[in-house]
Amino acid sequence: MVASLRRRSAGLGSLSASGLLVGLALAMGLDAGTGSAARAADAATVQEILDGKELYIDSKPARVKDKAASPQQVSTGSSRAQLAFEGVPPAA
Repeated sequence: MVASLRRRSAGLGSLSASGLLVGLALAMGLDAGTGSAARAADAATVQEILDGKELYIDSKPARVKDKAASPQQVSTGSSRAQLAFEGVPPAA
């Protein structure tokens, strides 16, 4: 799974490597703070890479506008990234 969020969001801001890993961990777990089951996103598009160039999709270097689809994995080194998630319904 790419990541899990309750809504599509271009306004998530920048994700740190640890924040991204938490999002990935939520893909099959519980939605933070609500106790309800989270729904995984179908895909994520790279919108911005910050603090370096260390962003990878399945261990291959990624660039802005690259897309990761389930079950691909997105990872960072010391960089941060902003991702737009697809396939997640809007928040109720």
